[in-house]
Amino acid sequence: MTDFSGINAAPVAASLRIQGLVMQIFRTVAAATTLILCSAVAHADVVDGLFVHANAGMSHTSANYGPRDDKSDHSLGFLLGYRWSLADTYAMGIEAGYSRLGNFGSSDISPQTLPLGGTGTSVTFPAGSSWRLRARATLLGATMKWNVSGPWTILAHAGALHSRATVDEEFDFSGLSRTRHTVTTHGGIYAGIGFGYDVTTHLTFALNADAYKIKLENGFVVGQHTSYIRTLGASVEYRL
Repeated sequence: MTDFSGINAAPVAASLRIQGLVMQIFRTVAAATTLILCSAVAHADVVDGLFVHANAGMSHTSANYGPRDDKSDHSLGFLLGYRWSLADTYAMGIEAGYSRLGNFGSSDISPQTLPLGGTGTSVTFPAGSSWRLRARATLLGATMKWNVSGPWTILAHAGALHSRATVDEEFDFSGLSRTRHTVTTHGGIYAGIGFGYDVTTHLTFALNADAYKIKLENGFVVGQHTSYIRTLGASVEYRL
């Protein structure tokens, strides 16, 4: 019979406790990994249904009236639509909405001094021009959502718009001013893309880039001219 009385049991017990702790940690990590993967798989599926989409950001116009053009402003918009799932991770649908594309403008009206020859005196008077563009649009188009990897998703849309562009321009010289106010309503097109994250199957946050093609009256120059307005911002979408 083998005698084990001389063996110290403390190291053996400590080793067994360490092994048990390692196994417990391994089971916890495995469970957490399974939960994350299951969550990602669940988020990967797209579903049919209504959605509400709101966005805000910076806008920039290609309209050019003078050397001091203020071409940047902020944009706001919302969309309401419906998508049909064509596959587990892909859906297409229709949308309609409204967008405040921005207020843009410039002004170089400033005091001008004109010396009166031989008199030693001068006169000061305002001179220069100013303009302001306000652009709005109603939208109707197609929309797409594609879950590329787990909760990461791509949003895209394109369609037709009906714009309302208001231009106010003033020309001032020595107190004699001329103003013009025009309102242009016209059809156009829009398109955009976004990259987002599905927080849940119903809620998505995204970064978006959009472009809008509108028509407007070019101040004192008669005739309609094309302007492109580009926006860059963030959005939130909720699916009902």
